[in-house]
Amino acid sequence: MKTVKKMLLAIVGLVAIVFVVQTARIVSLFRSASSGMSGVTGSAPASPAAPAPSRLPLPDLVLGLTRPAEWHDISSSKISSPFSLTGGKLVPLDEAISDMEEIKPEIRQRFEKELPARLMSRIKDLPEPPEIPEILIISAPTPDFRAIRETARYWYLMSRWFFSQGQHEIALAIDTAILLLAHEVETCDAAGASLISRMIAIAVRNIGTAAIMEMSDKLNLPAARLKSWTAVLMRLHDNMPGMERAWMCEKKLIPSVFHASNIPNRNRLAEAMCDPNRQKKYIDTFYNPLIEACKKPYPEAMEVARTHQKKAEELQRILDPGLHYLVYFFMPEDFFMQFMMSMAIPSFRKAFDQDFNSRQVFRAAIIVLALRAYQIEHKSLPDSLEELEKWLGKSLPADVYTDKPMLYNNSGEKILYSAGPDGKPDTSDDTVFMPITP
Repeated sequence: MKTVKKMLLAIVGLVAIVFVVQTARIVSLFRSASSGMSGVTGSAPASPAAPAPSRLPLPDLVLGLTRPAEWHDISSSKISSPFSLTGGKLVPLDEAISDMEEIKPEIRQRFEKELPARLMSRIKDLPEPPEIPEILIISAPTPDFRAIRETARYWYLMSRWFFSQGQHEIALAIDTAILLLAHEVETCDAAGASLISRMIAIAVRNIGTAAIMEMSDKLNLPAARLKSWTAVLMRLHDNMPGMERAWMCEKKLIPSVFHASNIPNRNRLAEAMCDPNRQKKYIDTFYNPLIEACKKPYPEAMEVARTHQKKAEELQRILDPGLHYLVYFFMPEDFFMQFMMSMAIPSFRKAFDQDFNSRQVFRAAIIVLALRAYQIEHKSLPDSLEELEKWLGKSLPADVYTDKPMLYNNSGEKILYSAGPDGKPDTSDDTVFMPITP
């Protein structure tokens, strides 16, 4: 009997020791978590050795052409967004430019001379996205996204103003420059902010394509000039970085945040988060399918996004009460890895939807501009897109959602349109690009 009691006491003592040691281990992890958590949520790590984040300078394309200092922020109510996923709108020309005062001669000259020259110079040598480093520098400077957004909106209003003055080529050059600005955002040397950069670039690109689409049916330029601008848009489209780049950066975020280059003073949590086996188990299995999905057609990509959205929602419930904490008690590092992922992971479905939609509208803008060029030369629209391609001498981009030619009818309520995400024409999710209706 005494032997049994001694064995029970030994077991209880051993359990108590394990409990105390494991509790101390968990407390130690919690104490060392603050700097890593701040990095994952978008702040610089709390390290005295890390410099305070600064802003990257705006691209040379923008210099001297930003919103005037005396202007307030430009309201989104002044900007057309006819193909927005959250509800489209068209802003009449007079309403868009109603608050604009007289344009100063020096400002007008910059938009007439300097911006088109910078645009064409840059188009000849488009920047390539830099290599994604193995370790992202979390404290590296990032673009001033607010200034970029304001620049895109300001250029949109200037484009509308020049269009109202009958200077259609200047208006088209400004709109194309907005698309180039989106490209500059996506290819800036800020790999650690890649997904954020991608979403900002999408918003900027949508402003430029909306401006082109809403004025296309009234563009009064020689057909040869519009063909040239169509070629410029095609070049920008074909050189757009892939969405997989953003997910590759997201995949590297957590290990980078806890790397020695970002947290000079190593701690237990940093060591656990940089464990290759733990990264492979959690991070690689989560992000690799997303990276591959970016190369797939829309239906397959969205199926992956839906599946991973469910996994992300499960991660978001990691703090819910439950028996899973018994497992985490003995593997607290795994809990922290999943907790960090729950903070860093965005909405996959939203990101994929916005990316596909933005590329779709960009492709439509190219086709609409080509249709207008044909219409000016022949005094009528072509009978088919195949006829347009023969005249243009270039293949037109396909529908993002179906990987087939966009739907076209040279008369009626739907001239150029997409079958939409469901891939079925004449359903509620069709997107009509020409003519644009309020």
